[in-house]
Amino acid sequence: MKKLNNKFIYISSVCVVALSVAITCYMARLLRPAADDYCYGSISAEFGFIGGIGYWFDTWSGFLLSVFTGSLFVGIPLALFPYGLASAIPFISAALGMGIIVNLIDQNIAANSREKLTTVIFLAFGWWTYLWATPAINHYLHYSVLLANGLTFWQTLNGQYVIQLQILIAAIVITPRVFKNSPLLLMTSGLIIGLVSGTAGTTLSLSLLLIGLVLIAAARFFKSEALCVTGNFWMPLCIGLLVGVIACHIFVPGSLIRMRALNIQVEMTWTSLTSMVKMSVFDGTLKWMKSYFNYGAVLFGFLTYGFYFLRGFSSYALSSKNILSLSLFFSIFAYLQCLVNRLAQFFSYEAYWHFVSPTICIFISIYFFGIWGALVTRSVSLINPFKRLLIIFYVLLLLLSLYVNIFMWSKIQNRYDLWISGPAPAEGVSDIEDRNGWQMQCWNKLMDLRGESNSR
Repeated sequence: MKKLNNKFIYISSVCVVALSVAITCYMARLLRPAADDYCYGSISAEFGFIGGIGYWFDTWSGFLLSVFTGSLFVGIPLALFPYGLASAIPFISAALGMGIIVNLIDQNIAANSREKLTTVIFLAFGWWTYLWATPAINHYLHYSVLLANGLTFWQTLNGQYVIQLQILIAAIVITPRVFKNSPLLLMTSGLIIGLVSGTAGTTLSLSLLLIGLVLIAAARFFKSEALCVTGNFWMPLCIGLLVGVIACHIFVPGSLIRMRALNIQVEMTWTSLTSMVKMSVFDGTLKWMKSYFNYGAVLFGFLTYGFYFLRGFSSYALSSKNILSLSLFFSIFAYLQCLVNRLAQFFSYEAYWHFVSPTICIFISIYFFGIWGALVTRSVSLINPFKRLLIIFYVLLLLLSLYVNIFMWSKIQNRYDLWISGPAPAEGVSDIEDRNGWQMQCWNKLMDLRGESNSR
């Protein structure tokens, strides 16, 4: 009977989560473009998909993978589809992509297609909960508000940062499994993925390079078969990364134009470099810690724990040690990105969206840590009162998460009401409030190419 009650609560919570995700997908029709979205849309409408990538390559950015995902998920939809559908595509794709990624990373967590689908739905719900919990509970925590607004209303961030990283993680996870018995193909594919990753953006590429060097060192030190396969894959990948990053900065006309436009002057002395490194370590560490110690992270972590404690695990191949290792790996990867991103800002400019990629890795690490906690708890005997308290606690957290998602729906509705009649900036997200700004120019161009009149 107790197992039946647990199963009933689990199935009920799955229904609640699925219903919430369905409503969010429905509300996403009210999302509207902002900031760079207009430019991606206008360029894709004028030059097409390939021509648009070529335009950015020649005039602004040599980061081809970033431009590719931005054009595919933001530009082309805005050029071809109604505004609501165009903005919904990257928003929903980024959230659903979280579940797809974790299913690829560890295939034993979800043992069948039904559990895999449930994971995708739960992670989408968890992603939106993670982003919006802190703004819903305490609006005065500025950074969390910026991040939630940016990853909801500014689809370029979803296209260029979230989906891009998801594609790279998928490629890095799948390739060694496919070619593990063919060293030549493994090394060749590693080199290709490295070259592509080198065009993802300097900070992400350098962070991948650092984590790759750590894995190569581990492979040489521990000399296990699995780590040797890892080393054979990451060595050419790191070489490709270096080549890709250097090529993007030295040979691509768009990158050279962008560097001249930014015109960042940095004093390169030993004292200034030492100061920059110290500040980067301090600020990067603080940013990394804040990403864990906030309402969204705590709520999502305990929600994951309760969800999988109730669901249980059908695969005997699932190892708590491996799950904890995955959580630590993504946490370390996020930390390296925070350090590199903070250091890179001395040579560009400060912006909250520079920390979107480490936020994704922190989200994944929290997910695996929650599963690890559920695995450990289910492996020991718990007295019934404690189990009942866990279930009650989980139900309360689920209700709080539902409130957070309702809060997000209200924000989507509020911005839509502003957007249809005029400028609709959100905190951290610009719109056409500056009538002489580049956003307005891109918006006017997009409307002309779509054959529409300006009603805003």
